[in-house]
Amino acid sequence: MEKTQYELCASVLNRLDEAGVLSGMVIVGSWCVLFYERYFNTPEYRATIRTRDLDIAIPIPPCFGNKVDLAGKLGELGFVVDFKGRDGYIRFLHPDLIVEFLVPDRGRGSNKPFDVPKLGINAQPLRFLDLLLGDTIVVPFRSVNLRLPHPANFALHKMLISGRRHSDKSERDREQATAVMRALQSTGQGARLRGVFAALPPKWKAQIIRAIEIIDDPVIAAMLAMPSV
Repeated sequence: MEKTQYELCASVLNRLDEAGVLSGMVIVGSWCVLFYERYFNTPEYRATIRTRDLDIAIPIPPCFGNKVDLAGKLGELGFVVDFKGRDGYIRFLHPDLIVEFLVPDRGRGSNKPFDVPKLGINAQPLRFLDLLLGDTIVVPFRSVNLRLPHPANFALHKMLISGRRHSDKSERDREQATAVMRALQSTGQGARLRGVFAALPPKWKAQIIRAIEIIDDPVIAAMLAMPSV
């Protein structure tokens, strides 16, 4: 990863914390793989990521106090506002980083942007996001504390969505999930992974099993016991 990208990500998170809104957000997506180094705290786990996207989830209902000019805060770092797709999802673009905000899609029958008036933005509803928000941890990163999905939830989510993405992103999803699953196993948390998996809907389990069959990793398969669904 380029140092400038890493430093820019740190600056974004620091601005959100200074504005008093970071604690009401959960960092999701591939940057979690890097931040999990502070959770596992073992030399065997070393993360590499290949993405410009910093995905930040906002639980519903949002819990923010005063209004914040988020566009202004990020504009000070060189970000510009961009509107994605025909529905106009707001994201923030920089040559080194793209910041997007997400909310869970809970089957309301609409994929319209979800307005977050306190931040002056909207967020994109996404399926399966509740799997990431249902169990979170807090890890330190420089001068701020980050809320992240528990690694077990993150790894299973990556396996789950891998079959719904383009081939290059699917492969990256499976690689990241495998690395996190192996770290869970080596730190004695294999039972936690199995517990989260066991509670998932049967269709989700079937999709995860298909992804694990693609990587053909007996260690990962044994962790979940690969039950029939």
